Amino acid sequence: KSLVYETPVYDPEQLLAKILAASDVVRETPGIFERVRQSFVGRCNACIECGGRHFENLL
Repeated sequence: KSLVYETPVYDPEQLLAKILAASDVVRETPGIFERVRQSFVGRCNACIECGGRHFENLL
């Protein structure tokens, strides 16, 4: 989102071009989803530890 909207978008064609360019950046960045995966695993473990109850305070 920040890559697409770092400058104003004025028409649908420009928006499409920016989305395609941003998708290339994401695709070419190695390990971009590693932090997401690690965070997800941590959240799953916290949920399991508290028996499915509220666990945000454990993160």
